[in-house]
Formats: sequence, C-alpha cells, structure tokens
Amino acid sequence: MRILIKPFAPPSFKINLLFLFVILGTFYIYSGVLTGPFIWDDEHFVLRNPSIRSIEKLPEYFTSKETYAMEGDFAIYRPLRNVSYLIDYILFGLNPLGFHAVNLLLHIQNIVLMAYLVKLMTGRNFIPIVAATLFAFHPVQTEAVSWIKGRDDLICTFFYLASLALYIKGRDKKSYLYWGSVISFALALFSKEAALTLPLIILLYNLHFPKKDDTKTSYHPYMYIILLYLLFRTIVVGRVGQTDYWGGSFISAFYTNWTGMVYYLKLLFFPVNLCADYLMFPVRTTLFDPYVLGALFIIVLFLGIAVLSFIKGRRMLSLSIFWFFIALLPVSNMVPIQIIIAERFLYLPSIGIFIGSAVFLCDLGDRLQKRQWIIVFLLSVIAIFLASMTVDRNHVWTDEHLFWSDVATKSPGNTRAWHNLASKYQNEGNIPEAISLYQKALMMEYHSPETHYQLGRIYRGEGDEEKALSEFYAALKDDPENSDINYEIGNLMSKKGWYSDAIFQYKKALESNPDHEDALYDLGIVYMKQKDYGLAAMQFKKLLIIVPENKMAVGFIEYCERMEREG
Repeated sequence: MRILIKPFAPPSFKINLLFLFVILGTFYIYSGVLTGPFIWDDEHFVLRNPSIRSIEKLPEYFTSKETYAMEGDFAIYRPLRNVSYLIDYILFGLNPLGFHAVNLLLHIQNIVLMAYLVKLMTGRNFIPIVAATLFAFHPVQTEAVSWIKGRDDLICTFFYLASLALYIKGRDKKSYLYWGSVISFALALFSKEAALTLPLIILLYNLHFPKKDDTKTSYHPYMYIILLYLLFRTIVVGRVGQTDYWGGSFISAFYTNWTGMVYYLKLLFFPVNLCADYLMFPVRTTLFDPYVLGALFIIVLFLGIAVLSFIKGRRMLSLSIFWFFIALLPVSNMVPIQIIIAERFLYLPSIGIFIGSAVFLCDLGDRLQKRQWIIVFLLSVIAIFLASMTVDRNHVWTDEHLFWSDVATKSPGNTRAWHNLASKYQNEGNIPEAISLYQKALMMEYHSPETHYQLGRIYRGEGDEEKALSEFYAALKDDPENSDINYEIGNLMSKKGWYSDAIFQYKKALESNPDHEDALYDLGIVYMKQKDYGLAAMQFKKLLIIVPENKMAVGFIEYCERMEREG
C-alpha cells in the first residue's frame, strides 16, 4: 500500500508570525552596527569622495570611473551604487547612521524578495521561511550588510531577485512582467557585474521547470543588456580585468578558485573565524596540490548531487546547487579581480545554498511525519546559533580598532591589517604604538612603500630627521613615482638648508603630479630663499591656476615682482 506523505507545513497564520519574527530578528541582530563608523574603503568610496556630494555629478557616474573613489585605481563600473550614496548624502549628509540604515533596509527587502521567489518556485509556505531565516541570520552576510561599501552587493541582489521573480511570473514575452524583469536585470547589472549570471539562472530554471509555451520566451533582451553594459564598462574603465592573474597565470587563478569555492562552502556550513580581509589566502599553482585535488573532489561531489537530484526529480535541490556555483563565476578570478575571496562575494551565491538547505530540511520533515517537532527544534537551534554569531560578528564592525585587530588576529601575516591598525593609532596620537605596529608590518613585508612613508612622517614629526630620511628613501625605492615621498624629502632638505637638493626633490614631485599644490608652494619658497624671484613667482602663478583663492600665493607674487624691479 502506498503511504501518503503529508507536506511539512505549519498553518498560514503561524507562517506569517514566523516571517514577522525573521524580519524583527534581522533588525535586532543588526541594530548594534547602525551607530558604527565609516570603515576601511568607506573612506575612499564615501567619506572622501566629492562626487557623491553633488547631484550635478550624477551623469558622470555612468561615464567616468573617477567618480567612484577619491583616489586609487579601482577598475570598477557600478554607477547605481554611487546613485544610492548620493541619495544617502542628500538625506543624511556624512552621518554613517543613515548609510547603515539604508544597508539594513536593503537587506530586509532582499529577505522578503527571496522568500517570495522561493514561494514562487516551490509553491510551499514553509520552505521560504526556512531559507529566508538562514539568509537573514547567517553571520557571513555581515560584510555586505554592516560595511557601507557592501552596498553594491545589496542593490545588485535586490534587482537580481526582482528580475527573476518577475520573469517567473511572466515568462511570456508579451507580458509586462517579462519586460519588468529585463529592466530589473539592467538595474542589477549597473549595480554590480555579479548580475551577469542571471540569464544562466533563468535558463537553468526553464530546464528544471519547463512550461509548454517556453518557446515564446526570448533571451535576446537580456543579451542586449549585457552587450550594452560591457560596451559602457569597457569604454569607461578602459580594461576588462582589474589586475593581473593571481599566481601569474590563468591556470593558477583557476586552481585557486577551486579552493576558494570550497572555502566559501566551509564558511556557509561552519561560519567560524570570519575575516574581513583574506589578503593571505594561498595561491595554488599546480593540480597536484593536495588542497586543489581535495577541492576538486568536493566540487564534483556537489555537482554530482545536483545532477542526480535533477534526474530523480528533486529539481529545486538541483537548481539551488547550480545557483551557488554559477553565481560565484563573476568573482572566480577567471577575469582577474583585486581580491581572491571575500565574504561579501557570498551574499548572492549563498541564496542557492540556503534554498537547498531549506528544501532538504523540509523534505526531511515530510518524512518524519509525527516527529516533525524534531525539525522545528533543530531549525530553532540553528536560527538562535546563527543570530548570536551575527550579533557577535557585528561588534567588530562598530569600531576600527576592533576591526583591524580582528583581521590581524585571524590573519597574523596580513601586513595590511598591521599597517592600518598602526595608522589608526597614528591618527589618534599614540605614536609609540603606531611605530611598533608599522615596524611589525615591515618585518613581514619590508618592501612596503606606504608603511615606510608613514614611518617617515612619524619620525619627521618627532624631530628625528635622519630616521625620517631613511624611511622616505626606502619608500621611494619601491615607489619612485610617488610625488608625496619626493615632497617630504624636499621639505627635509630645505630644512637643512640644502636648497639645490630640495629643488630637485620638489621638481621630481611635480613631474609625477604637476598639480601638487604643496610642492609648487614650497618650491617657490626655496627659490625665494635663493633670491631667484623670477622662478619663485612662476611657481606661485602655477599654484594660482590650481587654487585661484590662495591669498598667500598672490602676496608672494607681488613681493617677488617688486624685488625683481628693485633688482
């Protein structure tokens, strides 16, 4: 006799209460980070980025990569992230509370959208709640939600999920929902390149859940959007990859990506030792590396489960596994990017694992029948465990000392962590601690021009000119085009009365950066000390072209011209 298995599904009113609990719980576990500061790259992309402070700059978000950060070569094209920062600035100024609040609201919107999407896909009520709970409470999401720079992942995921949901509701090309999906896809893509994978997910969805009239569905509009995006991105950014391949070759990046994917799985199933900066993640260069072979085995195992699930009719489980691996492709370093792995890269791909886990647990609940309370108890324990870990993890994002100390503790060889922690102490005036940490960073990586430069500035401020010069020259050796280093050396030479050497250094600074205001000003001062008033006036006039309101330059020009006349 055939046994009828009743689907594991609490009453609908309980479902609504559970979903309300998930939303309120999300707000609670992230409420502590709302008062957190701008951290790390927030300084470049938000705090010191004048482009997000003027609505007149908005068209340039789509045409100039210079609008994305105050400084640095960031080969990215994410105009809608800048649009969101502009709106935040208009509403909140540079108060980080407002920026954090918007991130949290976006995360909550994504939770709602994800639950709706899973409901569309499965037709069940409880699976969306389980998947949404895992997505909402998992500590790996903190980097995308608690870090203001993670905004692009949040916006991209919102439009990505919206596009897929609209597509599922309106597969027929004549439907307005279909065209809503196409528009949402474009918005996702102009938020972050991670959206490039959406047409593949749509294709897989159609293969897993075909309809009789699927022949009416067209992928062409999605392809046109991709071509338009790639054209804009190539013109604006000027290149495809952000950097060279890790390990120096495509094959090294390929092997490293395998280990990275498995590490992502580890973070999802065992979220311990989370770290904001995986600078020291090992690069793999050979197939016969045990870690590469082990990673290959695990990836093949998961893909095998996906294929087997498809064959056996467990289509949702199959699709969720494929979702994870496909959504990781844009950050797999097949096209090289500046980071090997990062937890925020998991924000969109993790949805696949959470859906698959929810399907598995609910299927298990279906089979347990009268013992379904075991699944409810297990889910409750998992939710509490994940929520407590997220609260603890968010504590790190509330203070930059804690942030970089956490990175340094979990990745002791990470020179960037020690350098940035030292910089924090330097800015606060704790000079002995700053010197100690800069020196520790140099012990791990001596050829670090920025660390030498900052040490030089400290020694110069402490009056130890010999040590300052030593550090500046060490920095200049590894970064000969850095105008600030030449400028600092020029200042020390001028202070010693070595004016010819000072002039040489100031000129070198201006070769690298013709608009270096301080170098122009101090070069003019040195020429004045040498009584070369013509050349001095020339420097001050160049300075006025850059800074017309500089009254000191105007006064010095008048003085130099008077001295020349007096002869």
